[in-house]
Amino acid sequence: MYMVELAGREGKPDTMHYIIIGNGVAGTTAALNIRKTDAAGDITVLTDESHPFSAG
Repeated sequence: MYMVELAGREGKPDTMHYIIIGNGVAGTTAALNIRKTDAAGDITVLTDESHPFSAG
């Protein structure tokens, strides 16, 4: 997971922007855990997949 801090972004000056490469099990788990600890941060998931990961 790559994490990039973008200070001074318009409208969200003190939030983190997380960039996750891949939307498989690891990427999805990373996004869910980030959201649990940082409700205000932005999460971007980069993937080549045409459909999001689904456990079902």
